[in-house]
Amino acid sequence: MHATPLSPISAFLHAYTRAYQKKPKWLFIVCGVISLPIAFLGYFFIPDFPETTRAFYTTAEEASRQCARLAAEGQKPLGHQPWNRTKLLRIARQWQFWVLPLGYFFVQTSFPSEQPAYALWLKAKGHPVYDRNVWPTGQVAVGVVVQIAAGVLSDSPLLKGRRWPVIVVMQLGTLFGAVILAVWNVPDPLKFVAYYFTYFAAGVPGPYFAWYSDLIPHDHEMRGFVIAASNMFSYIMRIWFSIAVWRTVDAPRFKAGFTAASVLGVSMISLTVLLRMLQQRDDRKRAAEHGLGENIEAAAPPS
Repeated sequence: MHATPLSPISAFLHAYTRAYQKKPKWLFIVCGVISLPIAFLGYFFIPDFPETTRAFYTTAEEASRQCARLAAEGQKPLGHQPWNRTKLLRIARQWQFWVLPLGYFFVQTSFPSEQPAYALWLKAKGHPVYDRNVWPTGQVAVGVVVQIAAGVLSDSPLLKGRRWPVIVVMQLGTLFGAVILAVWNVPDPLKFVAYYFTYFAAGVPGPYFAWYSDLIPHDHEMRGFVIAASNMFSYIMRIWFSIAVWRTVDAPRFKAGFTAASVLGVSMISLTVLLRMLQQRDDRKRAAEHGLGENIEAAAPPS
């Protein structure tokens, strides 16, 4: 009896799994080799800012047109509010500095990816190593598809650049899966569905950071600073969060982990609604006091 020939993708996954079983170091070697081209491409293809771009595929006319488009949308240009001795204090007096980093912590911790929970559950159910390595890639596929769809929809004529609707929908998908897995005592087919749904929120960071341009249109430098602060705060908080909540000894159930993901998912949805309300308030304030997109930083004497 002859074995059914494997497709090229199945053959690659089979060989990769066998190599990983024999020498786990190959996992890191392959991941490193894959990441190197991205680093080189990023150096040459990431265009930087319209005011400073040297990208070979962007002409001076195109860069000028991009600057004009951003100005028409109420975005202040690079250098409009340069750094000085009082700027950090002015940034700290604005709600974006305190709320947005907390929101990104909610984004990351409401997405249950601190442990390979699905693979560990498959192991507990007696599935072979091949299944435990391959089946969870479907979770990543769900995240990729949802992320692309969310990006397309948020920039489409339907949503007209609004980020909050896609963030809420993605968070609801992951919340659905996290709640089911926190309950746990459900049929196995429903658990399979829940594990894949948990990756709906994998695409939230993209629209969330893209939203910063609308939430902080008045200060280019502040926007970059708050993005960096959001990343730093979130990863610092995750140091203790993953150890305290996603403990390997709790596998495969991870009751504390999925419960925390559910609670923080609700927190993120609530915060998204709050951010939308704050954005509307600031937009009305800028339109009434200074004209759309004007600086709302507190006035400070020149340093």
